[in-house]
Amino acid sequence: MINFQLWNNVQNPVGVVQIIPNRNHNIKNYDRVATFLNKNGYIVWADELYVGTSEKTVFDDTVRDEMETLMMLKQKFKLPVFVIGDGYGSFVAQKLMQYSSLCSGGVCLSGGGRYTTIMLKVGVAMSWIGKKIWGDDACPKVIGKKNTPTHKCRTYDFWFNLFKNLQTIQYDIMPNIPLLIIGGEQDIYSMNGRLAKSLYNTYSKHNLNKLTLIIYPDAEKDLLFLPEYSDVYQDILDFINNANFNK
Repeated sequence: MINFQLWNNVQNPVGVVQIIPNRNHNIKNYDRVATFLNKNGYIVWADELYVGTSEKTVFDDTVRDEMETLMMLKQKFKLPVFVIGDGYGSFVAQKLMQYSSLCSGGVCLSGGGRYTTIMLKVGVAMSWIGKKIWGDDACPKVIGKKNTPTHKCRTYDFWFNLFKNLQTIQYDIMPNIPLLIIGGEQDIYSMNGRLAKSLYNTYSKHNLNKLTLIIYPDAEKDLLFLPEYSDVYQDILDFINNANFNK
Protein backbone atom coordinates (compact mmCIF):
# COMPACT_ATOMS: atom_id res chain seq x y z
CA MET A 1 0.00 0.00 0.00
CA ILE A 2 1.34 3.41 -0.97
CA ASN A 3 2.36 5.75 1.84
CA PHE A 4 1.16 9.23 0.97
CA GLN A 5 -0.01 12.47 2.52
CA LEU A 6 -2.45 15.05 1.18
CA TRP A 7 -2.37 18.61 2.52
CA ASN A 8 -5.74 20.06 1.56
CA ASN A 9 -6.36 22.89 4.00
CA VAL A 10 -7.32 25.24 1.16
CA GLN A 11 -10.64 27.05 0.79
CA ASN A 12 -10.34 28.20 -2.82
CA PRO A 13 -7.54 26.18 -4.46
CA VAL A 14 -5.88 27.53 -7.59
CA GLY A 15 -3.66 24.53 -8.28
CA VAL A 16 -2.13 21.30 -7.05
CA VAL A 17 1.51 20.57 -6.20
CA GLN A 18 2.83 17.03 -6.45
CA ILE A 19 6.02 16.59 -4.41
CA ILE A 20 8.34 13.78 -5.47
CA PRO A 21 10.65 13.39 -2.47
CA ASN A 22 14.28 12.45 -2.30
CA ARG A 23 15.07 8.82 -1.54
CA ASN A 24 15.15 8.01 2.18
CA HIS A 25 13.23 11.19 3.04
CA ASN A 26 10.10 10.84 5.15
CA ILE A 27 7.17 12.60 3.51
CA LYS A 28 6.37 14.28 6.83
CA ASN A 29 9.56 16.29 6.34
CA TYR A 30 7.71 18.26 3.67
CA ASP A 31 5.01 19.43 6.05
CA ARG A 32 6.40 22.96 6.37
CA VAL A 33 6.57 23.69 2.64
CA ALA A 34 3.19 21.99 2.10
CA THR A 35 1.59 24.16 4.79
CA PHE A 36 3.10 27.25 3.18
CA LEU A 37 1.69 26.28 -0.22
CA ASN A 38 -1.71 25.52 1.34
CA LYS A 39 -1.83 29.04 2.76
CA ASN A 40 -1.21 30.37 -0.74
CA GLY A 41 -3.91 28.38 -2.49
CA TYR A 42 -2.24 25.12 -3.50
CA ILE A 43 -3.27 21.60 -2.54
CA VAL A 44 -0.18 19.45 -1.93
CA TRP A 45 0.39 15.71 -2.37
CA ALA A 46 3.51 13.72 -1.49
CA ASP A 47 4.19 10.00 -1.46
CA GLU A 48 7.18 7.86 -0.69
CA LEU A 49 9.19 6.77 -3.68
CA TYR A 50 8.82 3.25 -4.99
CA VAL A 51 10.97 0.79 -3.10
CA GLY A 52 11.41 -2.34 -5.19
CA THR A 53 13.55 -5.40 -4.90
CA SER A 54 15.48 -4.63 -8.07
CA GLU A 55 17.65 -1.58 -8.62
CA LYS A 56 17.31 -2.30 -12.35
CA THR A 57 13.66 -1.26 -12.43
CA VAL A 58 13.30 1.12 -9.48
CA PHE A 59 13.61 4.31 -11.57
CA ASP A 60 11.10 3.16 -14.19
CA ASP A 61 8.76 1.91 -11.48
CA THR A 62 8.95 5.25 -9.70
CA VAL A 63 8.25 7.19 -12.90
CA ARG A 64 5.27 4.92 -13.61
CA ASP A 65 3.81 5.37 -10.12
CA GLU A 66 4.30 9.14 -10.11
CA MET A 67 2.74 9.38 -13.56
CA GLU A 68 -0.35 7.57 -12.27
CA THR A 69 -0.43 9.99 -9.34
CA LEU A 70 -0.16 12.98 -11.69
CA MET A 71 -3.10 11.71 -13.75
CA MET A 72 -5.12 11.03 -10.61
CA LEU A 73 -4.54 14.52 -9.22
CA LYS A 74 -5.41 16.14 -12.54
CA GLN A 75 -8.64 14.16 -12.82
CA LYS A 76 -9.66 14.54 -9.17
CA PHE A 77 -9.13 18.27 -8.72
CA LYS A 78 -9.35 19.52 -12.34
CA LEU A 79 -6.72 22.15 -11.59
CA PRO A 80 -3.22 22.83 -12.93
CA VAL A 81 -0.71 20.39 -11.43
CA PHE A 82 2.88 21.41 -10.70
CA VAL A 83 5.60 18.90 -9.86
CA ILE A 84 8.34 19.53 -7.30
CA GLY A 85 11.18 17.01 -7.41
CA ASP A 86 13.64 16.97 -4.53
CA GLY A 87 17.09 15.47 -5.11
CA TYR A 88 16.61 12.06 -6.73
CA GLY A 89 12.95 12.95 -7.16
CA SER A 90 13.94 15.81 -9.45
CA PHE A 91 15.17 13.35 -12.07
CA VAL A 92 11.81 11.61 -11.87
CA ALA A 93 10.10 14.99 -12.25
CA GLN A 94 12.02 15.73 -15.43
CA LYS A 95 11.02 12.37 -16.83
CA LEU A 96 7.36 13.16 -16.09
CA MET A 97 7.70 16.46 -17.90
CA GLN A 98 9.04 14.61 -20.92
CA TYR A 99 6.18 12.13 -20.98
CA SER A 100 3.15 14.19 -20.05
CA SER A 101 1.56 17.48 -21.03
CA LEU A 102 -0.59 17.21 -17.89
CA CYS A 103 2.18 18.89 -15.90
CA SER A 104 1.86 22.71 -15.92
CA GLY A 105 5.37 23.30 -14.60
CA GLY A 106 8.20 21.68 -12.71
CA VAL A 107 10.59 22.57 -9.91
CA CYS A 108 13.84 20.62 -9.46
CA LEU A 109 15.71 21.01 -6.20
CA SER A 110 19.27 20.26 -5.18
CA GLY A 111 20.70 17.68 -7.54
CA GLY A 112 18.10 17.98 -10.24
CA GLY A 113 20.38 19.44 -12.81
CA ARG A 114 20.99 17.79 -16.11
CA TYR A 115 24.29 15.94 -16.30
CA THR A 116 26.28 16.48 -19.46
CA THR A 117 26.60 13.65 -21.97
CA ILE A 118 30.23 13.12 -20.98
CA MET A 119 29.39 13.00 -17.27
CA LEU A 120 26.69 10.42 -17.90
CA LYS A 121 29.03 8.26 -19.95
CA VAL A 122 31.65 8.44 -17.20
CA GLY A 123 28.99 7.61 -14.59
CA VAL A 124 27.80 4.59 -16.58
CA ALA A 125 31.38 3.37 -17.05
CA MET A 126 32.38 3.82 -13.40
CA SER A 127 29.27 2.13 -12.04
CA TRP A 128 29.56 -0.72 -14.57
CA ILE A 129 33.17 -1.35 -13.52
CA GLY A 130 32.14 -1.23 -9.87
CA LYS A 131 29.41 -3.80 -10.54
CA LYS A 132 31.87 -6.15 -12.20
CA ILE A 133 34.57 -5.82 -9.53
CA TRP A 134 32.61 -5.49 -6.28
CA GLY A 135 29.14 -6.71 -7.25
CA ASP A 136 25.75 -5.16 -8.00
CA ASP A 137 24.85 -4.57 -4.36
CA ALA A 138 28.16 -3.12 -3.23
CA CYS A 139 28.35 0.43 -1.90
CA PRO A 140 30.38 2.70 -4.19
CA LYS A 141 33.42 4.30 -2.63
CA VAL A 142 33.27 7.32 -4.95
CA ILE A 143 29.76 7.70 -6.37
CA GLY A 144 27.55 6.98 -3.40
CA LYS A 145 27.59 6.88 0.36
CA LYS A 146 28.59 4.13 2.70
CA ASN A 147 26.05 2.33 4.83
CA THR A 148 25.17 3.89 8.16
CA PRO A 149 22.62 2.77 10.74
CA THR A 150 20.09 5.21 9.25
CA HIS A 151 21.10 5.28 5.58
CA LYS A 152 21.24 2.44 3.11
CA CYS A 153 23.73 3.26 0.41
CA ARG A 154 22.88 3.58 -3.24
CA THR A 155 24.53 0.60 -4.87
CA TYR A 156 26.60 0.33 -8.03
CA ASP A 157 23.57 -1.25 -9.68
CA PHE A 158 21.37 1.68 -8.65
CA TRP A 159 23.78 4.25 -10.08
CA PHE A 160 24.33 2.26 -13.29
CA ASN A 161 20.62 2.11 -14.01
CA LEU A 162 20.00 5.71 -12.96
CA PHE A 163 22.70 7.02 -15.31
CA LYS A 164 21.36 4.83 -18.12
CA ASN A 165 17.87 6.22 -17.58
CA LEU A 166 19.08 9.82 -17.45
CA GLN A 167 20.53 9.34 -20.91
CA THR A 168 17.00 8.80 -22.21
CA ILE A 169 15.55 12.13 -21.01
CA GLN A 170 14.74 14.18 -24.11
CA TYR A 171 14.87 17.83 -23.11
CA ASP A 172 14.13 19.11 -26.59
CA ILE A 173 10.51 17.89 -26.54
CA MET A 174 9.40 19.89 -23.50
CA PRO A 175 10.31 23.49 -24.43
CA ASN A 176 6.93 24.94 -23.43
CA ILE A 177 6.77 23.59 -19.87
CA PRO A 178 8.07 26.13 -17.32
CA LEU A 179 10.98 24.70 -15.33
CA LEU A 180 12.62 26.10 -12.20
CA ILE A 181 15.90 24.64 -11.00
CA ILE A 182 17.17 25.59 -7.54
CA GLY A 183 20.55 24.51 -6.23
CA GLY A 184 23.14 25.31 -3.63
CA GLU A 185 26.51 26.53 -4.79
CA GLN A 186 28.30 24.12 -2.46
CA ASP A 187 26.08 21.13 -3.23
CA ILE A 188 28.30 18.44 -4.72
CA TYR A 189 25.25 16.89 -6.35
CA SER A 190 24.77 20.14 -8.28
CA MET A 191 28.27 20.03 -9.77
CA ASN A 192 29.93 22.39 -7.28
CA GLY A 193 28.46 25.64 -8.42
CA ARG A 194 28.80 24.91 -12.14
CA LEU A 195 25.10 24.07 -12.27
CA ALA A 196 23.90 27.38 -13.73
CA LYS A 197 26.39 27.48 -16.60
CA SER A 198 26.04 23.78 -17.38
CA LEU A 199 22.26 23.90 -17.43
CA TYR A 200 22.11 27.10 -19.43
CA ASN A 201 24.37 25.65 -22.11
CA THR A 202 22.40 22.41 -22.19
CA TYR A 203 18.85 23.70 -22.19
CA SER A 204 19.37 26.83 -24.29
CA LYS A 205 20.30 24.83 -27.37
CA HIS A 206 16.85 23.24 -27.17
CA ASN A 207 15.17 26.67 -27.15
CA LEU A 208 13.81 26.17 -23.66
CA ASN A 209 12.78 29.77 -23.04
CA LYS A 210 10.82 29.05 -19.86
CA LEU A 211 13.81 27.97 -17.80
CA THR A 212 14.57 29.72 -14.50
CA LEU A 213 17.75 29.06 -12.52
CA ILE A 214 18.31 30.09 -8.91
CA ILE A 215 21.59 29.36 -7.13
CA TYR A 216 21.89 29.98 -3.39
CA PRO A 217 25.48 31.01 -2.53
CA ASP A 218 27.17 28.92 0.17
CA ALA A 219 24.19 26.57 0.40
CA GLU A 220 24.48 22.82 0.18
CA LYS A 221 21.63 20.37 -0.36
CA ASP A 222 18.24 19.87 1.34
CA LEU A 223 17.30 23.51 0.88
CA LEU A 224 13.67 22.77 1.73
CA PHE A 225 14.65 21.82 5.27
CA LEU A 226 17.13 24.58 6.17
CA PRO A 227 15.53 27.45 8.15
CA GLU A 228 18.15 29.92 6.93
CA TYR A 229 17.03 29.30 3.34
CA SER A 230 13.29 29.70 3.88
CA ASP A 231 13.26 32.18 0.97
CA VAL A 232 13.24 29.14 -1.30
CA TYR A 233 9.53 28.71 -0.47
CA GLN A 234 8.75 32.15 -1.85
CA ASP A 235 10.89 31.48 -4.93
CA ILE A 236 8.88 28.34 -5.63
CA LEU A 237 5.56 30.09 -5.03
CA ASP A 238 6.48 33.04 -7.29
CA PHE A 239 7.48 30.64 -10.07
CA ILE A 240 4.31 28.53 -9.78
CA ASN A 241 2.07 31.60 -9.63
CA ASN A 242 3.75 33.06 -12.68
CA ALA A 243 3.33 29.81 -14.61
CA ASN A 244 -0.25 29.43 -13.39
CA PHE A 245 -1.61 32.90 -14.04
CA ASN A 246 0.42 33.93 -17.10
CA LYS A 247 -0.25 31.04 -19.45
